[in-house]
Amino acid sequence: MHQMIDEAERFADIVIYDSPAVLPVSDALLLAPYIGGVIVVVRTFKTPVKSARFLLTSLNRVGANILGAILNG
Repeated sequence: MHQMIDEAERFADIVIYDSPAVLPVSDALLLAPYIGGVIVVVRTFKTPVKSARFLLTSLNRVGANILGAILNG
């Protein structure tokens, strides 16, 4: 995976990686340490605060560079 990320970033100034939600699957947690930054997307009035905190804790634990958040919905 690391090799694919390096290859993509060699050919483009900005690469956006879209991954499934963190809570049901761990794809984003595996990807996060290798990319420049993470933007968290949460659903307004749908995502429980407890889940959002768990998400941020999980991303911090793997060393993700959290750039910000998008409120969706």
